[in-house]
Amino acid sequence: MSKQQSNSPVFPLGEPKTFQDTISGIEGYSSQNGILVGVSSWDKTCKAFLVNSPTQTQIVGSVNCNSPLTSICKFCKFCESQFLVGSLNGGVYLWNVQQNSLQQVGQFNDCITSMKPFPETNSIVISSLDGSLGLLDLNSGNISKMPVNNKIICMDAKYPYITFHTPNKVEVFNIQSGKLMTDTLIGGQQSTVNSSVQCIAVFPDRKGIVYGGADGRANVLHFENKSNQYTYAFKAQHKKISTTQTYYYPVNSISFYNETIFLTAGSDGVINIWDKNKKSLVNTLTSPIQNCPITTADFICENKFLAYSVGYDWHQGVEGLLQQQVSVPVIKVVDDPLVRL
Repeated sequence: MSKQQSNSPVFPLGEPKTFQDTISGIEGYSSQNGILVGVSSWDKTCKAFLVNSPTQTQIVGSVNCNSPLTSICKFCKFCESQFLVGSLNGGVYLWNVQQNSLQQVGQFNDCITSMKPFPETNSIVISSLDGSLGLLDLNSGNISKMPVNNKIICMDAKYPYITFHTPNKVEVFNIQSGKLMTDTLIGGQQSTVNSSVQCIAVFPDRKGIVYGGADGRANVLHFENKSNQYTYAFKAQHKKISTTQTYYYPVNSISFYNETIFLTAGSDGVINIWDKNKKSLVNTLTSPIQNCPITTADFICENKFLAYSVGYDWHQGVEGLLQQQVSVPVIKVVDDPLVRL
């Protein structure tokens, strides 16, 4: 079956030089005036864009930090103009777009790798390379920390589960019981990984996880059904160079549209949209800049929009950096052809 072409509007944000380094995250709020999109970058800035249409986008806020910014999430779904951002030096900041202010609300001992909302407990889960998980209580502003005793490379959270990657292992923590559930839900053998995991996501129905690695593969792990129909791995980001040679590229992002449809995005400059139950490719988007990696991709604003960024992701080291490399955030309206077989 041939894929339908998605012709929905695309909104490039800013100019090619609006950001001076790799974009680390994009989040957004829907409002009556359009969508407010927050973008964090390794150039130590956060910038906010108000998007009304493909021809009506404007920067409505910009703040500077003293350290590169590594992650971003919505502060709460009712705030509409506040984001939480994490930094390379372990700082956690509340960014108020209306007030154009950046206020530090927490500190870890190393880089913040992920931040995910836990609306059920009015809190935000934070992971760090210092080997700890943090829970920011939005009522009190306090952060409680749980030591993991190893660097947390990436993390996702959907109540009551927090799943994260430490070197050579994928873990699942149940916040209700306060216990690691890895062996029970995944199994010791399947939780051990041989490739660095770049990104991870909990199923929307909380029945499993998907993670993507530097080897270009995505791994689907179902908590309840370990058969090959439900628990499997596949080649997510790759290019066939010849009949005998295939290049594999790191999977940089995973995001779910609904319980069965999710995306993987990678260093090959491609966003692939998959149906995990049918094990089928639904659609493909390529980078608007030829051969430029997708550094982050996510469904935002109740999955009405696909937000992604193009730029250098350092998978080829300093040698792969081009002098004219640009970092551009992009918003695309999600339409049926994009996410339907």
